[in-house]
Amino acid sequence: MKAKIFFLFFSLLILQNCKNNTSKSEELQTELKKINIVLNSNITTLFILTDNDCYSCNKKFSVLLKEKLNDRNSLIILNSKGLIYDISEFKNKKNVIKINSSDSFFQKTKIIKLRDTKIVSDIQISIKNIDDLKI
Repeated sequence: MKAKIFFLFFSLLILQNCKNNTSKSEELQTELKKINIVLNSNITTLFILTDNDCYSCNKKFSVLLKEKLNDRNSLIILNSKGLIYDISEFKNKKNVIKINSSDSFFQKTKIIKLRDTKIVSDIQISIKNIDDLKI
């Protein structure tokens, strides 16, 4: 009996996680449509770089992102004025989109991993994870 209860609980937990990722994926698509972006299935990673929250984190993250400036499988959304870090290298790159959005979705620096335009994982960049971050 305990095994059945455990199995049921575990199944519900997995279903809830799938539902959360689906709703996050729908939110992502909605937010991207607002700024006229349609993802294709080649994009496996979406990077959002902002000026908000941890300034030193954003500066470190911007340096890491320079490795992805020519990556065809990455899309970088730059919601920054470049006052904290240099954004000149991000200009005129095919996989960089510069926006000026006050929408809450684009106010956090993050990495969103995708599979077939659906969210697999998302990581908000913070002081807790910036030093261990590999992109």
